[in-house]
Amino acid sequence: MSDRYLTDKIRSDILSNGMDLVGFAPVSRWEHAPFLLSPQAILPNSKTVVVAAIHITDTWTEMGGEPEPQDRSAGGWMDQNGLLDRIAYRTARLLSDHGHEAVAVASSNIWRYREYEGIPSLFAPDLSHIHAAAAAGLAEIGWSGLAITPEFGARCRFISIVTSAELVATPMYDGPKLCDMCGECIKHCPTAALRKELGKPHEVKIGGKTYRYANKNMWRCAWAEHFDLDLNSKKLKELDKVGETEILQEIAEKGKRGHERGVCQKFCVPPHLRTNMPSFGRSEKLIAQNRIKRRYPENMPTLRKMRDDISAAAIRMGAEIVSVAPLKHDVQTVPGYTVTKELPGAKTIIAMAIRIPPSFKESSTDSNYATTMMIPYLLMHQLCLKTARMVEDYGYGAASYSWHDELGEMAGIGKREKLSKLSVLPNGKGRKDVVLPSDGKKEHEVLISPELGDTLIVGVVVTDAPLDPTPVPEKCDAPSYPKIKDAKKLRKALENIAEKNLVSLFGIAPVKRFEKTIADLKKEFAGVDLGELVYDKNTNYHGIWESTIANDGTKIKGPGEWLPGAKSVIVIGMHFLDEIVRNAGHEETQQIGTYAFWQYQTYRELSFAAFALAKSLDNQGYKAVVCDNMLGIGSKVCSHRGMLPDARCNAIEGVAAGS
Repeated sequence: MSDRYLTDKIRSDILSNGMDLVGFAPVSRWEHAPFLLSPQAILPNSKTVVVAAIHITDTWTEMGGEPEPQDRSAGGWMDQNGLLDRIAYRTARLLSDHGHEAVAVASSNIWRYREYEGIPSLFAPDLSHIHAAAAAGLAEIGWSGLAITPEFGARCRFISIVTSAELVATPMYDGPKLCDMCGECIKHCPTAALRKELGKPHEVKIGGKTYRYANKNMWRCAWAEHFDLDLNSKKLKELDKVGETEILQEIAEKGKRGHERGVCQKFCVPPHLRTNMPSFGRSEKLIAQNRIKRRYPENMPTLRKMRDDISAAAIRMGAEIVSVAPLKHDVQTVPGYTVTKELPGAKTIIAMAIRIPPSFKESSTDSNYATTMMIPYLLMHQLCLKTARMVEDYGYGAASYSWHDELGEMAGIGKREKLSKLSVLPNGKGRKDVVLPSDGKKEHEVLISPELGDTLIVGVVVTDAPLDPTPVPEKCDAPSYPKIKDAKKLRKALENIAEKNLVSLFGIAPVKRFEKTIADLKKEFAGVDLGELVYDKNTNYHGIWESTIANDGTKIKGPGEWLPGAKSVIVIGMHFLDEIVRNAGHEETQQIGTYAFWQYQTYRELSFAAFALAKSLDNQGYKAVVCDNMLGIGSKVCSHRGMLPDARCNAIEGVAAGS
């Protein structure tokens, strides 16, 4: 029997956390799929696949990749994959809390590039999100191989969660045909992947429907999309056959140019969304896809309702200050791009600030950078993405910048000043976006907020909506927070924050408890360099591994060396679901991809939780730092998401804290 309550709960949670579409597909709709590409390979007793989609903003799609697909401006990039992975992780945990097994599949999960055990395609994922989107009734599959939705066309990215829960199925899409073989994807493909080296078309049966789409050579399709090679490579364009050998040779000889903005996704537009309107930014071109109509008439005297709704939503999503102001003059974003080039007709800046505890930043080093400064950056990326999407839902264009002090100043967040010393140390050497003056002066320009000082990250969304500005006070007090004086109540408040952030284990140890352990460790490891790690010297994502040994400076350290005057150590942990571990090394299913996803996403979620706890402590007047290897006896393991702490990191600390 289907669980209607849980179905509605999942749908509500997913949509309220930033997704645009949700569907539920019974696994019976994969009855014709090869076993290794089926939900049963991921979870043997699976019954439903939950599929969620996020709409890629139209401003980015229309303006990104102009004039060439590898011309990518700062106004386009937003952390869509990171947000999708957070949704997948949280949905799997929600299903687990309700007593069901669940396995999330990473947003980008291709790892079987070559032919593999009878799978009838190259670049095969653990589970195709495109096929899952069709199975969940959210989309049809177009000739290009993209999933086309009736609401947003091909401008979506998807995430899938396989579960043992029997949820209420979404009917298969049965409306007007979304791909009419218009040929725009074929005509505009820069690598000729839809014209050259085509095999017999794929025919996929899903839920009683048959989808027929191009059997393209994925190496040709992916030479820029996956491998960052130059789309204009004369050598690759002239070749009749492009494969792994040719790709690796081009990497070795020419190196990377940069990622491609998918052309097929821009031009693949279903008939009912096509338009003949002149483009708002692409010379002599038409806007490819209709946007929803603007919510208010053009002659509306004020858009304060829109402004206040967006500002309130940004605060709910984590911003501490929101300021709205007119764009007074054009501003360079990255070399070759300005705001008005990325969004012609831009009128208004929506600036948002996230505060970073000073002690949190000052503790940031190369060894714990991912758990300190990377997390607020990711939060700002996702905040900008959600805000830009909300602006577009009102019918206006939106370009976002996850860090831009000049626009932040113009919006009234603060003023830029030159400092001789920075408190922001994301890499231990100074802020990454600071360019030192050529005259050698050791001064750096940073944004100073009257409330937050320079302990902030600023993100902005620029729009063509003529929003009313928010008032900017001449003087501001520092933020005040309710104080919790009772130690037991403070602990309870911290536990509540941890639980809200999906923490499974929570413990606190007094610093004194580590004194003997630290003395023993320093004696045992005296003279031993603990910071040595093996890295790939090759900076390309693909190609031959070139081993090199580097040192990240890790040593045996106690709490007082991380934070002078430290009194307590809070240890938090998140559990791996049993089904993830049980299926990881199974010979028949070979689910290494979903296990790898759970590894890196659990680490990220722990880091998000640690940031929330550190901010809460700072609000109470206490200093807090975050470290993923406090005592220094752990190491790191390599993953496709970077170096991750191994299982020994903070293990002794966990025992000491009783967690």
